[in-house]
Amino acid sequence: MIPLLRVFFTDRHGDIRPGWKIVGFMCTVLLCGTALIVPLRLAGIDSPMAEKAMVLCAAAAATILLTRYVNRKPVRAVGLWIHGRTMRELGIGSLLGFLMMAGIVAVEYALGYVSLAPAVPGTAALLGVAGLSFLWFGTGA
Repeated sequence: MIPLLRVFFTDRHGDIRPGWKIVGFMCTVLLCGTALIVPLRLAGIDSPMAEKAMVLCAAAAATILLTRYVNRKPVRAVGLWIHGRTMRELGIGSLLGFLMMAGIVAVEYALGYVSLAPAVPGTAALLGVAGLSFLWFGTGA
């Protein structure tokens, strides 16, 4: 029975198969996110911005945990370290993310799925979106 499970979960080199790593990452994000968001809700704090920040923290924690203990590599292996090119990579990652989203919106607009309407959000909303985008793209860069 055990050799059958070993073949199911690991490859020929003894590493966990990539699909199971993805499932493990999703479950770890779910557990960490729940552990961070439930206390906010129990304390009566109903802030979407705080919940988004907690989800970002959960994703970062899951990345660190799985890189360190499942892949047995340093966290630097996924690019989460500060070096001389950090700002350049952050800028390129943010530009690439913006261009991809702009391309998606352009295609949807050309196909008639969306219409563009002017919206004037408040300063706090703009700073919140910019801050979360900076953190999110910075984590992925």
